[in-house]
Amino acid sequence: MNATLISRFIRGGSGIFSVALLGIVLILVLPISPAFIDLFLVMSMTLSILIILTVANLKDPTEFFVFPTVLLFTTLFRLGLNVATTRSILVNADAGHLITAFGEFGVSGNAVVGIVVFIILTIINFMVITKGAGRVAEVSARFTLDAMPGKQMAIDADLNAGIISEKEARDRRQGIQREASFYGAMDGASKFVSGDAIAGIIITLVNLIGGFAIGVLQKGYSVEESIHKFSLLSIGDGLVTQIPALITSVAAGILVTRSSSGSALGEDFSKQLFASGKVMITTGVALCVLALVPGFPTVSMLGIGVVLFGISYFLPKNKVEAEKLQQELKSKEQKDKEARDREQRPETILKLDPLALEIGLDLLPLVNGNVKGMLDRLSVLRRSLSQDLGIIVPSIAVRDNPSLPSHQYSFLLRGHDVASGDLYLGQFLAMGVGTSQKPLRGRATKEPAFGLPATWIVEAERREAERLGYAVVDPLSVLITHVSETLRRHAADIFTRQDTQNLLDTIKETHVALLAEIKLLQINVGLIHRVLQGLLREGISIRELPVILEKLCDQVGYTKNPDEIVEACRKVLSLEICRHLEIQENKLLCITMVPELEQYVAKGVRQSQQDISLVLDPGMARHLHEHLQRGSKELSRQGRNPVLLCSPLVRLGLKRFFAESFPLLQIAAYNEIPSKYDVQPAYAIPNYAATAPI
Repeated sequence: MNATLISRFIRGGSGIFSVALLGIVLILVLPISPAFIDLFLVMSMTLSILIILTVANLKDPTEFFVFPTVLLFTTLFRLGLNVATTRSILVNADAGHLITAFGEFGVSGNAVVGIVVFIILTIINFMVITKGAGRVAEVSARFTLDAMPGKQMAIDADLNAGIISEKEARDRRQGIQREASFYGAMDGASKFVSGDAIAGIIITLVNLIGGFAIGVLQKGYSVEESIHKFSLLSIGDGLVTQIPALITSVAAGILVTRSSSGSALGEDFSKQLFASGKVMITTGVALCVLALVPGFPTVSMLGIGVVLFGISYFLPKNKVEAEKLQQELKSKEQKDKEARDREQRPETILKLDPLALEIGLDLLPLVNGNVKGMLDRLSVLRRSLSQDLGIIVPSIAVRDNPSLPSHQYSFLLRGHDVASGDLYLGQFLAMGVGTSQKPLRGRATKEPAFGLPATWIVEAERREAERLGYAVVDPLSVLITHVSETLRRHAADIFTRQDTQNLLDTIKETHVALLAEIKLLQINVGLIHRVLQGLLREGISIRELPVILEKLCDQVGYTKNPDEIVEACRKVLSLEICRHLEIQENKLLCITMVPELEQYVAKGVRQSQQDISLVLDPGMARHLHEHLQRGSKELSRQGRNPVLLCSPLVRLGLKRFFAESFPLLQIAAYNEIPSKYDVQPAYAIPNYAATAPI
């Protein structure tokens, strides 16, 4: 039981780390006995050895992503020990057995030798290893950050192409983020090591000067005795702290200079350095020749040369393996080069997904398998809309976006946010009509697709909400409905000229005469595209493409104004238009305008060679807006969607004028309604002059 608790304590780490931080603070403040100083110095050396061995066995530098923080911790620990040892040396002229041993045995009791060794170690640490590691970390951080956008786009491209799964894409994005954070932190952490080296020099000088002064002036030592005693203690203190610092600096250098290879450093070292027998033989021959030079250590050189010959003797047995390794290395380098090239290509960097759905982190269960069906339902939705609208809906890239609020989603059209909303997994959206219903307990909101008042409720409230007459839907259905309505509203923006050409290609074998006429009349793809966009913008399907093209050919002799052609095409698509008007039992309930008002509005219609618009004075605009609101409420009360029936002269102008205010309002012309339907005005907008001054 106790062993289990200790194991959990060690693996959890938070307890040990907290105790260690508290211990460093105590070391800085409280006097420490020489026995504890020895213990802490041994711990410092042990920690540095653990760090360098851990680094040597890493397969990827980012596996040790906590290293910058460890570097700060060990630096602070050593500086705390410097403070403790300085206090002990100056007060007690004693700093434990380890420092004394380094001062007497490590440098043979010679203070001058100790100072020289200490300076050499400091120069190696500060000028060579730390400076080089810092420069490598700085360059790595810069290159890693510069390459991040290209890597992100490459991941998105592979995901959209189906090369990788959503989980793999998410793991790769996290890896890129971790790599950028790691090298950025290493760039700053290298400054800790250089500062530690400078502090070590200054602290040693302070110990030398302060110890000499205290020994002579306070403790009554002779000058020679004071110099000998305090110089050895100060040098021992400097050596016993600089050696762990040097080991940690070497570990930092190894970490920032390594590249990801999938194997440990020792394995890579032996495979690559001893891969060629020719290199071993050449080096052995060189050593044997140098052994003949007078004064050179003949035995040592000949011994190492023989060892190299022995290694080269065994290497040919692994020649095939060595060649295979070389091929693998070349293949890896080639793949890395291709990946870098792909990331830097302009088409990769500038590519935008036609459609994308970004989700917050709390909504990840929608795509990772805990809540099934999202990707399948999006696929079914695309097919359904393609059949309904007559266009090919592009694939929808689904990805997580950590910058979004965790419960929010965003739908993007070519990189632009066109719709967004909130989802709460594990809850349900209850929607009700009218004001007589009992309010529900939950999070008040609006249904994102149609703006209806709604409430997010928990599972326990679902049955009660349904009993009260609320429509209750799950979060995934809310999302799919919102995406569906967004795609319908932006169908014209999704539809491109290339899509137009693709549709023309699908009928080139079945409607040869029609396409020949289009070519004869010199009707370009741009005009066809604008006409089809105009129909889609009105929510009209273009499945009957040949019928639309025939009407276009008939009209192009009179006008090339896309708006006029769209209005003419609407007449031949009257059945398609009526399909969206909720005609029940051949009766169409609608809003109408009195003839005098239509004539007034017609005066504001402006027609150019390219489009049709409507200009109204503020009073007229306010009058129409108020009565359209009243008419819409009246139709809604009767369970119908709002429909305005008007003259074809003002239809398009009114549609564009009130598109933002009444996005769900259908506006149709009288001549677009077949005679078999009975038109019944549910609300008539009165004349403007009869209700307000002109």
